[in-house]
Amino acid sequence: MKQKNIKYNLNKKAFTLIEMVLVVLIVWLLTWILFKTYITMSKISFRVEQQKIVNQELLFVTEALQNLSNRNNIDYSRYWAELVDAEWLTHFLYLSGLDWKVAVFSSGDCVSLNSNPISDQVEHGCQLFLQKDDKNILLTNNNVYMSEVLFKVLPFVSDDMYLQDISLCKSNYLACLHAPGFWFNTKFYNKWHNDTWANNVSIFVEQFFNN
Repeated sequence: MKQKNIKYNLNKKAFTLIEMVLVVLIVWLLTWILFKTYITMSKISFRVEQQKIVNQELLFVTEALQNLSNRNNIDYSRYWAELVDAEWLTHFLYLSGLDWKVAVFSSGDCVSLNSNPISDQVEHGCQLFLQKDDKNILLTNNNVYMSEVLFKVLPFVSDDMYLQDISLCKSNYLACLHAPGFWFNTKFYNKWHNDTWANNVSIFVEQFFNN
């Protein structure tokens, strides 16, 4: 009986150490790229969501101001000489009409319009209020904060005051003859605002409302 000779292929090689290291490096590199991509996409998604929240809040506030402007007129009797001295700028918007007497103002830890707050200031920050019937009604959402709010009232004197003393216009007759209204100036920030790109969401607002 003949025995079959079993032949082994001596030319067949196993993985070498270098090949194993290369495989591990390639897997690690791909994992790192996927992880960085995931982090980047997460930051982009978070920033987009924050921008959406800030835009929604801006839309709500401007619609509320437009509604107030449609129902009421600028209450010049409550300003006295404030607007003339401050070049038409005021932190309080005084209106009267269908809502009787109302005021709109910012309150809290309000930073100036042209500066960026630190995270603590935003967290305990500035918000917009409506004062009506001696009650303060919060107009902004807790997820969004603001800088100080400035109103620029045009014209800065009432028609009666303009007719009595034309010098109040300080030679700027076009401003006095402008249709009544006010500019609304502020800056909206997301709640987690800081210096990082994903959290640095803000919108500067400058909008005119006819009165």
